[in-house]
Amino acid sequence: MLDESSTAESSSEKSTERANSPARRRRTAQNVTPSMPNASVKPAIRPAGPEKYGVPRDDLPHLLDGASAFAFPSLYEGFGLPPLEALARGVPTVVSDTSSLPEVVGDAALRHPPGDSDALAEALLRLLEDGRLRARLQAAGPRRAASFSWEQAARETFTVYREARGRAG
Repeated sequence: MLDESSTAESSSEKSTERANSPARRRRTAQNVTPSMPNASVKPAIRPAGPEKYGVPRDDLPHLLDGASAFAFPSLYEGFGLPPLEALARGVPTVVSDTSSLPEVVGDAALRHPPGDSDALAEALLRLLEDGRLRARLQAAGPRRAASFSWEQAARETFTVYREARGRAG
């Protein structure tokens, strides 16, 4: 006969195993909804820009400041300004591992295979559950974002144009 402590321990272990099962984690990720009172976010997919999603640009910093995580599961990006904005505000970020996004976020964000919703859910759960990871990414994000500037982009663009003109002339 088992004593009560081993029965409780066994029951507790089984409960922990069930709570951490991949199926349970997927269901949990599907049921996580952000609490955003007074936010006017519409659930439609539209072209880029926060205004296209019903978020006035002036509200974006406030939404990011209150975010536990930022997910950007894009399949293609020319640059990746939304994740860069999240990094700049210290929001732990998850992006698709495709296009320009890995170069933009560097090691300051988690990445997942494009189109893999299970991997995205797993990455988001890691951010929410792992305080050390979250703290590391919160610190790394602003440093990574600081490596980009409009002035630098203008200088590099001008250099490319000047070189192209020299080859054409």
